[in-house]
Amino acid sequence: MKIKLKNIIFNTFLVLVSTYIPLLFTSFFIKITQFNEDINQKIKAVKSGYFPVYYPSLSFGGKKELNIYPIGSLPLKNSYLCDEGYGLITYKTDRFGLRNPDKNWNNIYKKNNIFIVGDSFIHGACVPKDGTISNNLQRITGINTLAIGMGGNNPYEYIASLKSMVSPIIKKSSESNIVILSFYSNDIRANINLKKESLINSMKPIINYSGDNIYPSQFYINNLTSFIESLYPQSPEEIIKEIKNKTKKPFKKTNFYTIATLYPLRVKFGLAERLYSKSKIFSNLVSRKSIIALSEICRNQCKPMVLYIPNSKILRPDKRSEKYKNDLKDISFEMGIPFVDANEVIDSSKLKDYAPKGAHLSIKGYKKVAELISKEIMK
Repeated sequence: MKIKLKNIIFNTFLVLVSTYIPLLFTSFFIKITQFNEDINQKIKAVKSGYFPVYYPSLSFGGKKELNIYPIGSLPLKNSYLCDEGYGLITYKTDRFGLRNPDKNWNNIYKKNNIFIVGDSFIHGACVPKDGTISNNLQRITGINTLAIGMGGNNPYEYIASLKSMVSPIIKKSSESNIVILSFYSNDIRANINLKKESLINSMKPIINYSGDNIYPSQFYINNLTSFIESLYPQSPEEIIKEIKNKTKKPFKKTNFYTIATLYPLRVKFGLAERLYSKSKIFSNLVSRKSIIALSEICRNQCKPMVLYIPNSKILRPDKRSEKYKNDLKDISFEMGIPFVDANEVIDSSKLKDYAPKGAHLSIKGYKKVAELISKEIMK
């Protein structure tokens, strides 16, 4: 009897091991073929005079109080963004710390314009300048296009950008203007934030005028520069030290733990949802507020549009995204604003429209979204 039990236990063990080992090797293979952003690229960029991009969404939660609501990174700064298979993306920020050809701001009161407000997808993560939605949109339509988006932005940042930047520009413009508000499934997580509410309620335009040209106000630039310099390393040596420190991970984020728990394999087959995907659905109040702000700004002054960019069901699965998209659609229709669903051209159940080594769109994917928007504009 004991021998039989021993055999059963041993055979069970063999079955488990023989099942786990191939899965482990598969997990290992997927992990090593995935792209892990090379810190050497960043260090090389810093040594060449580039700085990490500063994200406005990181301004909150610290002890230091803000006097302004940041819209972009530091202006006219050589910056590096990210690498998702197209090499480390570098660019020079424009006068507002955003990612646009700076000359486009000189055309604001001379040409028709498209303003597209959003997050990292509007920022152009992580593709070369010719691959961004804004660049493609300007090329297709011939309309002067400005991207007002940064990685990590959520509907609060959208409201801040609309009120402090887009609204004062539109009020003074006699040209035809289109304002597009872009959403992504991450925006579900935007919950009520009293600090952000307070800043938005007290904010003033950050625009200064010089003839037909616009510039950020000195008050805005001084406060933004002071805030960033007080919190983040500024010298190349300090930045490189910070980059190296970020590579030190807790055990649960190490390659060993990731591979051993078959996480790469589970992600590959859409079985490893993000933790936030399992959390409760937040109210869409902040998203609604941003669409209302768009509606109010464009009342008889510009043409509004709401865009939804789908998350990858493989790389960033989120069961709430479909409901969130439908909620955004309902709110847009309620406000009489056209709704553009990028699901029409982006296949979120496959990887072909997403970056080679990341969860943002590929060059081809961004182009598809720009073409879809341009069709709506042509209507």
